[in-house]
Amino acid sequence: MSFKDTSVVIIVVTYNGMPWIDACLRSCQNYPVIVIDNQSTDGTVRYIQTHFEEVLVFEQDRNLGFGQANNLGITKALALGFENVFLLNQDAYLGAGCLDVLMEAAAKNSEYGILSPIHLNGSGLDYDTQFFKYATIAGPHLPSEFNKLGVVKSLFQVPYINAAAWFVTKNCLEQVGGFDPLFFHYGEDNNYCQRVRYSGLSVGVVTHAFVRHDRESRPKLIVEPGSVIYFDRLERKLKSRYGDITQANFKDLKQLQYKRFKEFIKAMLRFQLTEARIKIQEVLLIKRLLPLIQASRTRNSTQTIKRYLCSN
Repeated sequence: MSFKDTSVVIIVVTYNGMPWIDACLRSCQNYPVIVIDNQSTDGTVRYIQTHFEEVLVFEQDRNLGFGQANNLGITKALALGFENVFLLNQDAYLGAGCLDVLMEAAAKNSEYGILSPIHLNGSGLDYDTQFFKYATIAGPHLPSEFNKLGVVKSLFQVPYINAAAWFVTKNCLEQVGGFDPLFFHYGEDNNYCQRVRYSGLSVGVVTHAFVRHDRESRPKLIVEPGSVIYFDRLERKLKSRYGDITQANFKDLKQLQYKRFKEFIKAMLRFQLTEARIKIQEVLLIKRLLPLIQASRTRNSTQTIKRYLCSN
């Protein structure tokens, strides 16, 4: 298959995306789109094939996770000759002219490997909450008055921005590669930004390009200590923190393991059995993660062109 314009392709990873996929793909209709479906069971694939015949859909026989599905999409995009990719969540919608603005910014600022638009909430009437938190870590770059959004056209650098809407340059893909398989879902974007900075490139936000991220209506999870969600989040946190190749902190993970083991012993001596159970599970989790994180650090600190982009 050939395309008239190979400057950019949108990659959307879907998993039971029926509540959002129509609005998502309609917002993308001026651009080529690749969808990688992670074994949806709600009719997402059939709906796309019926209503968006121009979209390339690659169905998977298992859930690859966010990062690995995007890696497959990026591999397909590069094989088709596309120069840049735009990673878009299935629950996010492109604003008018968004990609044109990002492509222009990328052409003028080659030191940036990732460019993100402003993430609005689903209604478009305010910032997406998580985006605002990440975008303001590096300083007060966003307009203090929401109605001034887009008035000042600028680009500012951030250490990290979530991957709901990433413009990733070909130069970045060639230097950094794809997402690390250490992560299944969540945390892979933080790790990728770390590697982008390690490679000497930057991550930025363009203030006059917009997407809407339609997620504010979802119920917030209550995380109980010792629950499955608790340990899932702890695992992602440990992988992101100690897999960060911009920091020489891997030895601290072993020290953390020893600290948690001492806390386990103390809890047992005090007959605090619930606390002891949580602490020994943390010790075992760290023990399992140590070789995985070490292998990830080794891989990512070695320059390998198109790392992680050549497998399904």
